[in-house]
Amino acid sequence: MAIDLDGMAAEPHDALVAAMGLSGQPAAAVPGPILHASGPTPTGWRVLDVWASAADLERCQRERLRPAAQVGGLPRPRVQVTPVHHLQQ
Repeated sequence: MAIDLDGMAAEPHDALVAAMGLSGQPAAAVPGPILHASGPTPTGWRVLDVWASAADLERCQRERLRPAAQVGGLPRPRVQVTPVHHLQQ
């Protein structure tokens, strides 16, 4: 999954992660994520996640992301979900 957030920077991203209760936690603190990475782009911020299943992703969105994002001031995300063909660790 790739999420692009135009106009966003590190500070709002970090605040959102903290509001989700995941600041300083490994990805394994939530059931399902295999990989989480984020960083700046020329237009804002990008998040890249690999999830074990669509159900795990939806549960995290429902239980953590959506409630944390209610604080407001976040740009509208552009989300692209694609299946992973190959992941080398």
